[in-house]
Amino acid sequence: MLYRMFLLLSLMGCNVSLAQNPVSDQSLLNPPESDWLMWRGDYANSGFSALQQITSANVAELTEAWSVDLEFGPNNPAPIVRDGVLYLLGAGDTLIAMDATTGAELWRYKHEMEVTSTSKVSVALHGNKVLVPTTDLHMVALDNKSGEVIWDSEIAVVFAERERYQLRGSPVIAEGMVLQGVTATMVPGGGFIVGLDLETGEERWRFQTVAHPGESGGHTWNDIPWEQRSGGSVWMPASYDAELGLVYYGTAPTYNTAPLLHEVDIPSVNNDALFTNATL
Repeated sequence: MLYRMFLLLSLMGCNVSLAQNPVSDQSLLNPPESDWLMWRGDYANSGFSALQQITSANVAELTEAWSVDLEFGPNNPAPIVRDGVLYLLGAGDTLIAMDATTGAELWRYKHEMEVTSTSKVSVALHGNKVLVPTTDLHMVALDNKSGEVIWDSEIAVVFAERERYQLRGSPVIAEGMVLQGVTATMVPGGGFIVGLDLETGEERWRFQTVAHPGESGGHTWNDIPWEQRSGGSVWMPASYDAELGLVYYGTAPTYNTAPLLHEVDIPSVNNDALFTNATL
């Protein structure tokens, strides 16, 4: 069935301007109370809003202000709001920009692809860009006022079956980078995290969440070959500490524990299975 999103507002109402200001690094570090600029509101993923229009005294007076039908399919979107514009990434890899007060559609972008879409957490904003992760492993930067493509970067993978990788969490913008975690269910070599250049989409770095043989942590997989190592999927967005310049990701466990249950008798080899089931 169709997924319907409802926006409930207090009877107090509000006036918004659709003339969007660019989203700066400072805006992301100290988001205005009237905006919701990332998945959980801030870099700490606190999920807290300082707005006080809705209280225990008037919450019973909330009514439906408007609703909009989304495409059929997996929908799990967190709305992002900037200067009265609401961005919603739904099924079919379709992003809708709406007037947050009325629900009127301002523009719509649909990423054309040959695979069936998966659910995403949300999008990210910076400058005049809306950063959109897609089911077919692209990161797309759109103009926030028109929905036109600024750049489209395909994330490369080693394993041929690209549909077994997914971009579920929203991107995180930090220090000129677009950071994106990748899930890899039962894929040889496991998941990873990429850092893309915010201006061009070019991949600057990659961290493998399943340690490969001969690399840091590679000795922690009971000496099993790379093709038998899996897991470390990155399902959710990172948190970010600007003072330390660090991002924190949580990784899923390995998907095949049998070869790791008993430590092998090989010097300097253990069964810790880095870097799965961990905070990085």
